[in-house]
Amino acid sequence: MITKELVYPDKYKLTIFLTKKCNFDCSFCNLHDNSHNDISFEKLKSYISWIEKFIIKNRPKILVIKLIGGEPTVYSQFDELIDFIFLKFNDYKFTIDIYIYKWQ
Repeated sequence: MITKELVYPDKYKLTIFLTKKCNFDCSFCNLHDNSHNDISFEKLKSYISWIEKFIIKNRPKILVIKLIGGEPTVYSQFDELIDFIFLKFNDYKFTIDIYIYKWQ
């Protein structure tokens, strides 16, 4: 999902839902599902490549990439994904927001 902020028109946020898998089983969470298959890395790469074209066309000044899910860091190819994102968007200053939970 790509969103454009009304307050900062040159700021785009890219939200990527990686997985429903999580290392916890919180009673309040309805996303936790360790039997769920992750989105394939190849499919993610194709989405990100498409988004790269969108970003090149629109040239936002600020790019925020948010990785969400159950627990994004348990995605099977998390390290490769981070490397791929840095490769595709190396012309930008950007942040990657990751929502993680404290390990017990």
